[in-house]
Amino acid sequence: MAAGCVAVLSSCTDGVPQSVRTLYFDETTNGALFVQPIQVCNDNGQNCAGVNLFEDITAKILEQARLTVNFLPTNQLNASRFLSIDSGESEFYELSRAGSAGAFGRHRDSTRTSGPLNVWFVDEFKTESGLTQFGSAWVDANGIIISSATLDFNRGQGRPDTLAHEIGHNLGLRHTNLGAGGPNNLLTDGNNRNVPGSVDDIYPHGAGLSQLTPAQLQAIVDSPFTSYTVSAEADANAASDAASYSGSEAISADAASFEEAAVDLASISLTSLQVPSGAPEASRIPEPSSWVAIAFTGFSALLFFQNRRTCSA
Repeated sequence: MAAGCVAVLSSCTDGVPQSVRTLYFDETTNGALFVQPIQVCNDNGQNCAGVNLFEDITAKILEQARLTVNFLPTNQLNASRFLSIDSGESEFYELSRAGSAGAFGRHRDSTRTSGPLNVWFVDEFKTESGLTQFGSAWVDANGIIISSATLDFNRGQGRPDTLAHEIGHNLGLRHTNLGAGGPNNLLTDGNNRNVPGSVDDIYPHGAGLSQLTPAQLQAIVDSPFTSYTVSAEADANAASDAASYSGSEAISADAASFEEAAVDLASISLTSLQVPSGAPEASRIPEPSSWVAIAFTGFSALLFFQNRRTCSA
């Protein structure tokens, strides 16, 4: 219980707003993101982990940032020992950092801070509690793991927002900052997030799920993993707004039409979990199913009974 609470509290840290920028989206503003899927198999190239990118849902979620997601042909990694990943950082660190360019199925052009984003599909992500974990990702750095639980979720319908959620972590987003926390926000942790059943549920349509706030959109635009082309008109509008901004006026966000969004930039304190020596300065954010809720339920129960003993005395 204590380990669960510490992990949650140390993995996400809210930043302090420092400045305001206006992000302009128009018809000629668009970005690109490249994703390298990697299917893990046994040493003989058999008994491979399942792969499902939920391409339509992943793409629609990230369209909120006018981002086009390019899914590259799947690489195969034949290494039985990585079919079941331990919840500690050492195996994840090895997959995403060790070896030369292209090692462990990574794209040869990928680095810690440049894309394509490498996504490993494995059979199992083992936790000390023995409960399900859907995925894990570095924050503001390259590397994602997706477990088969994501594909098996809800009797095989899958948990289709997991990949987009983990991509958000690579792009610098966390569970508790820049507007995350509500059940319909993409970056809210898995215990509290509403899961879309189909592409029709994705914001701004249907149930409005997997939504990104203006602040999160700005962080995505600023990420080194994304590249954007901006029209001269949008560039001029941004320059004009920056020149006239008084520090007291606020521009209302229009996330549905992407015309204007006033964005509070945050300085994110990257409080890392314990990682091997030489690891990047970024936290690994797990995507749990229920262990967080159990940890906090146990903690609350302890407080309740302690309070009862105090009152009785």
